[in-house]
Amino acid sequence: MINGFTYLPRQDGNSNGNIGQHTIEVSLDKVTWTLVANATYDDDDSLKETGFPSVQTRYIRITGITEAGNRGPWSSAAEFNINLAPTSTTLGQWGPVIAFPLVPAGASCFMVLERSSLLFL
Repeated sequence: MINGFTYLPRQDGNSNGNIGQHTIEVSLDKVTWTLVANATYDDDDSLKETGFPSVQTRYIRITGITEAGNRGPWSSAAEFNINLAPTSTTLGQWGPVIAFPLVPAGASCFMVLERSSLLFL
């Protein structure tokens, strides 16, 4: 599951090839592609981010339609990355209620402190 894409233009001070208008598509089989973004990046060397709703995919394709500065029909990049979408995980489960003769507020605080101290060791 992914929910975004980042593009870092070349970092050598030359802006030739900065991607301008572009599309981002995803696929599970490299045959059927689904458009998830159609946007335009600014013509500078900052990190570009494109977010979209979480989607399950195996392949991702970015197509540069224009060069950001209209300097020519080419594209360049320093890095491409994807953003992994958060997935739901089961971290534990609730069990049956335990009856105590007293309210165990102190025991609960002690357990939290004990647990916290263990995390920092």
